[in-house]
Amino acid sequence: MAHVIATRPIPVPASRVWALITDFDRLPDWHHTVSEVTAENANRGLGARTRLATYDGGTMVQEVSQLDEARRVLSLDVFELPMPFASMQVEFRVEAADPDSCTVYFEADYALSGGIFGATLDVLLVRSAIRKEHDSLLECLEDHLLNGVFIGNKGARLPAPVIAKAG
Repeated sequence: MAHVIATRPIPVPASRVWALITDFDRLPDWHHTVSEVTAENANRGLGARTRLATYDGGTMVQEVSQLDEARRVLSLDVFELPMPFASMQVEFRVEAADPDSCTVYFEADYALSGGIFGATLDVLLVRSAIRKEHDSLLECLEDHLLNGVFIGNKGARLPAPVIAKAG
């Protein structure tokens, strides 16, 4: 498996960042590739499964495999991945730097299909693309937290969604 890590200091309390990262319903608010989230089971913690629709028309499923509230660690197994991915596990970790800021770590372990061709593709193209995507994702997270903007396809800033009032 290949390993990629991105880190970003964010001038926001760790508890606020953690609350957003672990609220899957709000993932489309700040994730630059996810347009919609649908729960696949009733779990909200360990074992929670969600289907993610992406802006490019794809879908994937993520399942919480570790949720450590005290250490602020969230691990996800990701299934039904687009080609060339065979498997992926991701981890978010939020560490307080002081009461008003933190560092967010986003790690991914993944394997590509295609044997030696997949391994070559990883070295030549995929790993650097994933690293850029992870850096961009953390930038979008920070932008949403600091400025309240909603993030769309490829990091585009969107107007706040209009929520219809009942009655």
